[in-house]
Amino acid sequence: MSKILFQSPAGGVLNGADMATKWQMKYLVEQGFEVGYIYCDKHGMTDGFKQFLSDYQINDYFLEYNWWMNQSLDVPDFQAISEIVKIIDEHQYDVAITATANIPHLAVAAALTNIKHIWLIHEYPEGEFAYTKDKYDMINQLSNRILTPNQDLSKQIGELIADKDKMSYFYPFSDANAQVIQKSQSPSRLINVNAFSEGKNSLELIKIFQKLQNQFPDLQLIFTGNSDSEYGKLCQQYVEEYDIKHIKFLNDFTKNWSAVQENDIFVNPSKMETFGLTLVEALKFGIVTIAATNHQTGNEMAKLGYLDAHHLYQNGDIDDAVAKITVILTEFGKYKTDASELAKRVIEEQSLEVITKNLKLAVEQNQENSSNFLRHLHRMFLTSGVALEERLTVINQQKNLIDERLAIIENQKVMLDDQKRVMDERMSIIDEQKTELQTCKALIDDQNHMLNRIRGTLIGRIFFRGKL
Repeated sequence: MSKILFQSPAGGVLNGADMATKWQMKYLVEQGFEVGYIYCDKHGMTDGFKQFLSDYQINDYFLEYNWWMNQSLDVPDFQAISEIVKIIDEHQYDVAITATANIPHLAVAAALTNIKHIWLIHEYPEGEFAYTKDKYDMINQLSNRILTPNQDLSKQIGELIADKDKMSYFYPFSDANAQVIQKSQSPSRLINVNAFSEGKNSLELIKIFQKLQNQFPDLQLIFTGNSDSEYGKLCQQYVEEYDIKHIKFLNDFTKNWSAVQENDIFVNPSKMETFGLTLVEALKFGIVTIAATNHQTGNEMAKLGYLDAHHLYQNGDIDDAVAKITVILTEFGKYKTDASELAKRVIEEQSLEVITKNLKLAVEQNQENSSNFLRHLHRMFLTSGVALEERLTVINQQKNLIDERLAIIENQKVMLDDQKRVMDERMSIIDEQKTELQTCKALIDDQNHMLNRIRGTLIGRIFFRGKL
């Protein structure tokens, strides 16, 4: 039985790659594999995800590490590699799977420990992930197999590394059957679920809806995702500026499909996705769907035979989208029947067992790590990691000691400030008393002066002589 160690881009189900990893781990455990899981973002470790890990007896390891992006990796990343090496040695994992192009730590640790490494690439090497293109010499060298979420990206990376035989693909899984949509015969609405962002191209959908209202004034548009962002404000400003009616921003990512009705039309104008879990979810629900032929979600659905030209428009071609949605609204009954029939096929073809088959085959292939020469650095990484950890421990202890001393000094400063305040109050009282005494002395001096003047008069001399 193989023991498999995954490294997550973040943790939990915070993004598409993490979500895909969850179901891949579930399937592999059900196939008899033992699975471990490395993550770096504690926000993803929700109670629900903790329960999932517990249910499938998946060991989890929290480590601090960064995406390599356009900056060099730092000390925490070196430590992460060292810790992963120890995890592999201690628990005897024999297959490593990195679940994003953005992190090299497990790949390096796999080479150091001479175990097979599989790299799952969810990102096209362009746009915000263009920086990964420069990393493919290392990605290729450290990978026994590279799998992507669609055939197009697999082909593109195969050409980039000049090794198409190393490539394969899988489809991410969506557990749409565990969700529920509303049974309602209400008129069709346009809906958009999950994330609300510039990449998801929400503003384009608003502009499409704006034109549709000329012919369908009562049509509604529903966004379930959280629009509380700068991009969300931009979209809402556009709605207000053009006084567009019947748009609702639910701002509740958790609602997703529970806010959707069976007669709704799902529109996905997204600019860039590798596969598009939300599209698959819509198709599994039998929701009538129209999508942009983005990079490459719409085209991938066309290749699979799930969407045809009546359901696809080119990103930016708002008039084409309006025309196709108009036809769907006008002939909704026909399109709904077709969507309901298609749902049965999509559920079968996009089952977890079918779409994870290539990953399982990659795990089961008997291969040595392609960079196993790095095993000669195994001990160096371990001892350096331990030495670095010890030094950082000393530094942290010194920092804590300095913090304690600073706290004592701060307390002493507070005490001195209190004493100074008391002294200032006392000096103020003394000054007041001094002022009062000076006032009294001035009165006495005035009185003495007056008495001396009186003594100099005849009456005064008679008076004071009588007193004497």
